[in-house]
Amino acid sequence: MGEEMESKGDMDGYEFEPRWEMGGRGREIAGRAGGGEAGKSRHHTNSNQLVCAVPWRHATVRQDHRRGPRGRAAHRGAAAGAHPSVRARRAVDHAPAHPARAHLRQRRRRRRQHAAVDALRASFVETLARFPTLAGRIVHVPPTGDAAFDCTAGGVASGVRFLVAEASEDFDAYAARRLAGDEDHDVEAFARLVPALDTGVLPAETLAAQVTRLRGGGLAVGVAMHHAAVDGRSVCRFLRAWAAACRGEGDADAAAEPPTTFDRTAIRLPGGEELARSVLRKWVPDLPVAAVAGHFIRPNLSRRTFTISVQAMHRLKQRVVAELSPAHEQDAAGTPPPSSFVAVAALAWVSFVRSKHPAGIFSADDEVYLFFFADCPARLDPPPGDGYFGTCISGCLARATAGGLLAEGGAGVAAAAVAEEDPLAGWDWMTTLGRVDMDRLMNLAGSTRFPAYEAADFGWGPPGRTELVTMNHDGQVVLVAGKGGGVQASVSLHPAHIDAYKSHFLSYFG
Repeated sequence: MGEEMESKGDMDGYEFEPRWEMGGRGREIAGRAGGGEAGKSRHHTNSNQLVCAVPWRHATVRQDHRRGPRGRAAHRGAAAGAHPSVRARRAVDHAPAHPARAHLRQRRRRRRQHAAVDALRASFVETLARFPTLAGRIVHVPPTGDAAFDCTAGGVASGVRFLVAEASEDFDAYAARRLAGDEDHDVEAFARLVPALDTGVLPAETLAAQVTRLRGGGLAVGVAMHHAAVDGRSVCRFLRAWAAACRGEGDADAAAEPPTTFDRTAIRLPGGEELARSVLRKWVPDLPVAAVAGHFIRPNLSRRTFTISVQAMHRLKQRVVAELSPAHEQDAAGTPPPSSFVAVAALAWVSFVRSKHPAGIFSADDEVYLFFFADCPARLDPPPGDGYFGTCISGCLARATAGGLLAEGGAGVAAAAVAEEDPLAGWDWMTTLGRVDMDRLMNLAGSTRFPAYEAADFGWGPPGRTELVTMNHDGQVVLVAGKGGGVQASVSLHPAHIDAYKSHFLSYFG
C-alpha cells in the first residue's frame, strides 16, 4: 500500500486522560501514544482483536503472583521501587482478614498494577517507533483511487489509542480465573477486554491497545490490528517486540531480528499491483467508505477452546496416516506423517461435517468446504525475506463431498484435500469464496506455529490465556501454538451443534 514511509521518531508526546463511564461496568481511561486527543471508541471492521490475560481484538488473561520483568529490575516506565507483577493470586479460603491488613494488601496490589500499566505503556510507545505502519493511518488517494499507509509526520500526529480500563465490580478474581481457564468462552467478557478499531471510513487507524485492570489483581491486554497492515506472522512479531521492550530487552530483540522492511515491492508477484487494485475496487468500491457490507455479521455463537498436547498430536498424526493409506493399517508404515496444521485442519473439518449433518443442513452428496489462509513469503521466488512486515497470505479452499468425510477414513480424505491446495494458485480468493454456500463452509485461521503465548511474555511469564476475539463464522477454528507445547484450537459454532462437535473432535485422541 504505500511506498514511502517515515516514522514519527520516539513518539514521546503521550497523553493520558480520564474518559468516560462505561454503563456501570467500570471506569475507562483513554490515551494516545504519539500525542493528539483521546479518540472515541468506534465500531470496527476488518480487524483482528486479540486478548491475553495477565491476573490479549487478541486478549491475554493472567493469574498467580510471580516476580516482575526479567533482565532489569523494572522497566524504565515503571515507578521506582514498585513491584511490576500483574498476576492475580489464587483464591484460597482464609479466615477473615483484619480490615487494615486487607486495605494494605489492596493498596500494594494497586501499586503493582499501576507500575505494570506504566511499563506496558512506555514499552508500547518505544515499540511503535520500529513499526511505522502501525503508528500511521490508512488513507484514500483520490487521484489514483488507491489506499496507502500515511506514515509521515501528519499521518502519525493523531497518535495510537492506548486505553486503560477498570474491570466492573462483578468481574472479580473468580470470574478472571474462569475466563483464563474455562473451555467455554464468556464471549461478552472477552469482548469488553479489547478496543474497537475505527476502520469504516478512511483515514483509518491500524492499531489500538487496551489494558484492563482486573479486580483482585492481574491485567488483561487487548490488541486490535487492521488486516491490511498485518497478517498472523506480523502480529506475532509486533507482540514479541512489545513484550521484549517491556522486559527491558527491546534493543536485544531488535538486534536479533532481521532488518524490518515495509516495502511491498519485495513481494514480486507477476501482475500483483494490478491484482491488488482490482480486488480493492471490487470489494470496497466507495472509498473512502471502507466497510464491506454484510461481511462482519456476528451471530450468537458458542465458543470453546481445546488444547492438544504433544503426545495427543502424535496420536492424531498416526491415525491420519492410517486413514491416508489406501489399505489403512497395512500400508501406513510407508506414508509420511502430515504436518500438525494438516492433521488438525482435517480433524476440525471432519468434526464440523459430522456435527452438522444430522441436522439436515447438507446431504452426503453435497460438496463441503474448508477455507484457510496460508503464509506465502517462503513460497515466492524470490522470497521477500524474513524482515518483511505486513500482509503476505493467500486463501485456499479445499473441497470434498460430505459423504467422503462422514465415511470411515474421513480424516484421511480431508487431510489429502488440504495438503493438495496451492496457495499461489488462488490470489483472488474472495471471488472464489463468494460462490460457495457458507452453511457448508468451515473457516480455519491461524497456525499451529504462531507462538501466541511465548510472544506475549511481557516479563511475568506466558499469559494465562490468549484468544482471538473476532470469531464471526458459524464453523470457525483458530489455531495457535499451545502454552508449553502442543496446539490450542478455539472453535465457534451454533450452540445446537457445539456438543456434537466436541464429541467428534475429542474422540480422535482416545
